[in-house]
Amino acid sequence: MANWRRLYPTEKFIEIQDALFFYSLREEGIDVCDDIAVDHHTSICRNGGKLYSLPWPRSWITRAVAIPKKKDIQFYFRGLQTQNRLWLIPYEKIEGSHIEYTKEGRDMAAKHLFKDEYMGLMSRSRFALCPRGVYLWSYRVFEAALCGAIPVIDFPDETHRGLKCYKNTDKKMLYNSNWALDNFKWFLVNHSLIKAEEYLPVLAGWGASLEGNT
Repeated sequence: MANWRRLYPTEKFIEIQDALFFYSLREEGIDVCDDIAVDHHTSICRNGGKLYSLPWPRSWITRAVAIPKKKDIQFYFRGLQTQNRLWLIPYEKIEGSHIEYTKEGRDMAAKHLFKDEYMGLMSRSRFALCPRGVYLWSYRVFEAALCGAIPVIDFPDETHRGLKCYKNTDKKMLYNSNWALDNFKWFLVNHSLIKAEEYLPVLAGWGASLEGNT
């Protein structure tokens, strides 16, 4: 059952999902209807009766793609530590990992802004630890796909269909640049309003930048 929360043509957003959807429509020249809403339980969005699977705006994708993909961080997590995220603790001791517990993501005033430092560290990472949040799906999964990091998840969810990732219970994890490239294509097809063909030249260079990171 959907849990719709209506939005209005405004930039006073409650959740980052609101901002991503609103910016995506505006940047692609799609009229924002009075009947615009999001379901934060499932990440599905609605505009004028048409459903979208949480699209990300062109400007954010372009900025993320431009970040160098030097993979010198093993496992990456930056966010809130909670009781259902205790499985992150062992990764703190793995050499080359960057695990940082912070409430930064709870800053309502900055939720709708592109985070250069965060996305820069994600782009340098081979694996992104993506624990569940309030709901089963996680923004980190999409951010990881956008930045060439392989997601490590602790939960199954419909939003992961077609995504190449590891479970946190997997004993062996090897970085695969082909997986990273496939996940980026998956992201463009499923979570943007941009035709993937527009990014073919970028895909070629982006893929080349990952070579040697297996």
